[in-house]
Amino acid sequence: MTFDPHVYFVTPVYKRFPLAKACLEQRREMLDALPFQASQVVIGDEPEHKALAESLGFDWVEYDNNWVSAKFNAGYRHAMRRGGASHVMPLGSDSFLHPDAFDSVRWHPREALGLLGLSSVSPYGDERIDFMVKYPAGFGVGMVYPVFAIQQGGGADPHRNRGIDSSTWSRCGRGRVQIKFHENPHASYINFHSPVESITDYASIRASYRRNGKTSEPWSDLREKYGDANVEAVQEVYAVHSLGVFISGMRQHRVDEPPRRTLPGHRGRRPARDPNRRIDGSVRTTRAKREARIVQSFEDAQG
Repeated sequence: MTFDPHVYFVTPVYKRFPLAKACLEQRREMLDALPFQASQVVIGDEPEHKALAESLGFDWVEYDNNWVSAKFNAGYRHAMRRGGASHVMPLGSDSFLHPDAFDSVRWHPREALGLLGLSSVSPYGDERIDFMVKYPAGFGVGMVYPVFAIQQGGGADPHRNRGIDSSTWSRCGRGRVQIKFHENPHASYINFHSPVESITDYASIRASYRRNGKTSEPWSDLREKYGDANVEAVQEVYAVHSLGVFISGMRQHRVDEPPRRTLPGHRGRRPARDPNRRIDGSVRTTRAKREARIVQSFEDAQG
């Protein structure tokens, strides 16, 4: 028996308009290239985002920004009320998704799909990590849910701004659906992190996946996959980030260090002239102590 899916991609938006514009324009191309029926709903309350969504032919749901999870849930309700949606996928306004992420997928009306391959670009565009998502859905990203599971579970906990993917899995996935895992190509699902207003910071992902992932220069292989215009639009966003950092001198963390929740310089002590000096010195001290213990253990064994 063949099954023809209708997948609704559900995307809340808030600020970060240039990045959202680049990602939603790529989303339009992706939807047009998919071999199955697919739609996009955008949820927010800012006029510029509404105009963008409507210009791209996407559905728009007006909703306040108090809780990000509630915005996702509003998108799920919209997809179900319109009728015909068989699956929904939560997808950020900071993400590219390529049609080949769904190559050879065999859809089932009561099965969830778990995309395994994911890539993330650092907040300043100087590194990318490609990795396989940890399942079952403790991480939660890359899930495509059948609508009956969302109906029964009610979506995410409606009062969350973090941990939304895990909350959705706990309420709508665990014990309700079987997951069909799909090993999609790296960079077919890619997130572009920002220095501010990112729910999950790049450094946390890098710390979790650096042993099983691969870090690289971000851009060289994306032009062929996504086209020059899409990649250049995102690079322009990162160029603005870097220029602002250069002018303000506010970058106070390395690529592998989580960004501070409060920007340095707004309050508290004045930032150090070399913000990495203390970190590097600590690493050298720890390494020296470890080597000294090894030498001492060897000498003790020799008597």
